[in-house]
This record gives sequence, C-alpha cells and structure tokens, in this order.
Amino acid sequence: MALAKIRDRNLGIPNANYRDQVSIVSFDNPTTTDAQVVLPLTSNYAQVMETCAKLQAVSDNGNSTATEAGMIEGMNAIRKKSEGGNGREIASKVVVLLTDGVPNLYRSDYNDIFGYMTAFPSTEYYGSGQYYYEAPLMQAAIMKSDKWDLYPVGLGMAADYNFMDRMARIAGTAKDGLAYRSSGDPDEYEQALGKIFEDIILRPKVQLVQ
Repeated sequence: MALAKIRDRNLGIPNANYRDQVSIVSFDNPTTTDAQVVLPLTSNYAQVMETCAKLQAVSDNGNSTATEAGMIEGMNAIRKKSEGGNGREIASKVVVLLTDGVPNLYRSDYNDIFGYMTAFPSTEYYGSGQYYYEAPLMQAAIMKSDKWDLYPVGLGMAADYNFMDRMARIAGTAKDGLAYRSSGDPDEYEQALGKIFEDIILRPKVQLVQ
C-alpha cells in the first residue's frame, strides 16, 4: 500500500523519464554486515513492489543492523550523475529510513564522526561514545546540509524511538518533535505505512525520488 501511493502519484505521467524514481537499499542482511543496493533507481513500480516483497529481515542475534551504511549507500545510489550517482541533476532527493531495529554497526571512522560532531555540534547527539548511534545521526545532518529530505520511520515495538526522534529532528523532518511511527501491530503495518508515505509524498516541496 505504501509503494502504491508512489505509483498512483505518477499515473498521469506517460513519459517514464519524468516519473518519480525509487531505489531500494537493504542494511540488514544475513550474509554481510554492510548494506547493499538491491534495486537501482527505477520508475518500474511493479518491480519495486516485487523487490520489497522478497526482502527478509534477519534475526536479532548478533550485530546486523548497519543503519549508517544503508544511509550512505542510499545517498550514493540517488546522487545526481555529476556527483557519481545515477540521479537526475534537478530533482528533490528524498530518503525514507524504515527500520524496526537498533543500529549496532557503523562504517565511518570514529575519528571522523567525532570531528564532525565537534565541527557541527547538535544537542541531538548522545555524546557518550556510542558511535553506532552517532554515525547515522551524522549522516542525517549531512543530508540536511545538502538539502535532502530524510524521513526516519520506526516500525514495530522494537524500534528505538528516542533514536528515531533525534534523527528526525536533526534532519528537520520531525512532526511536533517526533519521527513518523507505524503501528506496533504487524496486522496494521501496511495501512499505517500507507498513511505515512502519503503524508511524505504529498508534502508540497517533495518531488519524490531522485
């Protein structure tokens, strides 16, 4: 239902080159502790839906939630071509971070994370050396400085909403200081996510994707 909102938004655009494009990145994988682009930018929404339907979350045993790596791969995937990505030169860049877990891996060197936090301080950082938290918050700040829109969306009862709220505030997309939340009931996920995506993509400044 959530992805159907994007499809429906583009029904009246016959030229695929002018439709919103979507890329899917996975950062919770049983064979690697990093992130991977599972679908490059496309306006084939049926393919997007099929790809998402095949994604499978791993168990919560061990460290497998590479949130920062997922954000980095997402940015790289949709950057404009002049910056090394596959995105259009003139289009809004929107990233939706959908997660039901707590970040426990990070890619950036901790010295770079500390240096960024020092150069661009924010009360949203934890400031306690929890770099698996600080790293994705840093990426959220970088997206905002590049005028990208990042929407963290918490899914399920295990989501760390304190972390998600911090990220939404540092990204400038919080609603009343909070990140988007879906239902804690799996039976209600589809409907809840549909409403969230509709709210995001219908915001006047957003031309989804690239």
